[in-house]
Amino acid sequence: MLAALQDCDDLAGLEQAIALHRDVLALSPTASSYQELALCLSNRLDQLAVPTDIDEAIALESSALELLLSGDSDWAKSHRYLALYHQKKITHPILKADPEDVKQQIMNAVYDILGTLPSRLLSTYTGSLYDRDALICTFENSQQYKQLLSSAEIRPTTLHNDIRQAVSRYFKYVALSHRWGKNEPLVHHIQGQSI
Repeated sequence: MLAALQDCDDLAGLEQAIALHRDVLALSPTASSYQELALCLSNRLDQLAVPTDIDEAIALESSALELLLSGDSDWAKSHRYLALYHQKKITHPILKADPEDVKQQIMNAVYDILGTLPSRLLSTYTGSLYDRDALICTFENSQQYKQLLSSAEIRPTTLHNDIRQAVSRYFKYVALSHRWGKNEPLVHHIQGQSI
């Protein structure tokens, strides 16, 4: 009966099959119970485009492989399905993030993080003092920004966390304490000059 529900094109039947496979897995976590639920989730991705389904299918198939030995009859099949799910994650059209949305998410993260930083930072690479606008311009021309834009198509399910981590790493800074003495330059004396 479960196999019949799993192959069913009826969405209600597919949802019912997923619920039943979850129950079976909770009662008896066998390789086949992991595999059958993974297959149902992969089918639901194809029909309903639920992006989290493919990540769960990959995790379930990986769990099935952990229970199988290389000589088991389902071992090779499980490897094929796992490869198929990884391929689907990369190529499925719904899982590819919109480039404009990615750029907006990146800039949201940049503004959030820059809001916690001092208004001006001294670059140890160039010796120049940067305000927030200059920092944003430098970031947009960086290799890290280009990598974020290109990696967005591969991992949209983790995109938000990837962006936050990359932006935080890029704008990492250290605060040094200094007591100003007489005749030392102030910010307006060094603005726009290399220090």
